[in-house]
Amino acid sequence: MILVIDTVRHPGEHMQLNESIVRSLLECGEEVVFHTSLSYWESFPVDLRERMVLESTAHLPSGIFGTLKTIYFLLKKVVLRRDFDTIFFLSSITYNSFLVALFSYMGLIKPKVFIFLHEVSYLDAKNASAKLAAFFLKLAIRIGLKSNGKFMITGEYIKWELEKRVRFNKESTVFIEHPTTTKSYTSSTNFMKPIRLAAIGVQCDEKNSYKIEEVAEFNYDLIREGQIEISTIGRLEYEHNTKVLVNHVGLQYNDYFIQSREFQRLKLEQHYLMLFFGKEYDLKTSGVFFEAINYQKPILAIRCNLVNFYFDKFGNIGHLYNDINEMKEGVRRISIQLDLDLYNQQVHNLGVVKKVLGQKYFYREIQQLLGAKE
Repeated sequence: MILVIDTVRHPGEHMQLNESIVRSLLECGEEVVFHTSLSYWESFPVDLRERMVLESTAHLPSGIFGTLKTIYFLLKKVVLRRDFDTIFFLSSITYNSFLVALFSYMGLIKPKVFIFLHEVSYLDAKNASAKLAAFFLKLAIRIGLKSNGKFMITGEYIKWELEKRVRFNKESTVFIEHPTTTKSYTSSTNFMKPIRLAAIGVQCDEKNSYKIEEVAEFNYDLIREGQIEISTIGRLEYEHNTKVLVNHVGLQYNDYFIQSREFQRLKLEQHYLMLFFGKEYDLKTSGVFFEAINYQKPILAIRCNLVNFYFDKFGNIGHLYNDINEMKEGVRRISIQLDLDLYNQQVHNLGVVKKVLGQKYFYREIQQLLGAKE
C-alpha cells in the first residue's frame, strides 16, 4: 500500500507534476491513499480520484506552531502507522524534510520514503528565517534517507548548482526532470498581426517579472501600431506601472488561479513565451519553462543557468539574450521581420522535447525507484 502526502499546496498548484507522480504510482497496481486537504484533492481529475482513497486533512502551517504540528503529524502518520510500504511526499516544508531524514536515520521509519523538493533555493537565502530553514535543509539532504528512500529534486540542472554549494548524500538524492503533458494542443494562432508575446503564471519580483515593462516601453510604437501585443497571463504580485502598454490578463479574474480551460486558451493564443529569470532560479526549476514545451511556444529569455542548461540540452527552442537591452532589441527584430522558417523549426524542436520528457519517461523513472532493491 502506498501513502501519498501533500499538506502544503493550494488548489491547482503543481498539478502537472503531481498528476504525473500519482498516475505513475497508480500503475503499480497497489492501493493508493492520499492524505491531503479536500480543496487540493478536488484539483485532481476525477479519473484519478476514483482510483485513490482520500484521507482529508488541513494544511500544515509554518512557524513554531506549524513545526510542532509537523512533529505530531509525522509521529502519527509516518512513524507509528505501519500499514504502508511506501510513502510519497509530493511537497514538503523544510522542517518536515529534516525530521523525516532524522527519523529515518534513527530507524524509526520502516517504509521506503520519497520526498519531492520542488526547490532548494533556501540555500541561497539572505534573511534570518530563510537561513534557518536552509540550515535544516542542508542537514536533511546530508543525512539522507534509509531503506532506498530518496530526496527527489525537480530539475536536472540543479545538480550542477547544488554540488557547488553543499555536501549531500548522493545515494539518496535524485534529480528528476519535470514531466511534460501527454495532451496534444491545437493552436489557433496564425501570423496575422499582432505577434503575441506573454509571460505566464505568477508574476513577481523573484521572477524579475517587472522587466516585461522595459520591453513594452522600448517597443511602444509597435504596440500602438498593432504589430505586437505584450501580456502577462496569471496572478500579478509585483507593483506594475499602469501607464505601460502591457496587457495584464490576470487582473480580469478573481480566482487564485485562472480556470484551467481559460488559462489553456490564453496560452494557445500566444506566439512566444517570455522568461526573465536570473540567479534567483539557480536552485529551483520552472514550471513555466515546461509549459512552453507543452504548448510548443518558442521561448524568449535572458541568459541564466537554468535556461542556458536547457537550451544546451534541447537545442534551438527559442531565443536567448545576454541582458534586457538585447531582449528589447530582439523582440523588435522579431516583430518587424519574423523568420517564419526559424519559428517553425523551433516549434518542431519543442515537439520533439515534449515526446522525450512525456509521461512514459516519467513513469519509467518512478518505476525504477520503486523497484530499487532493498
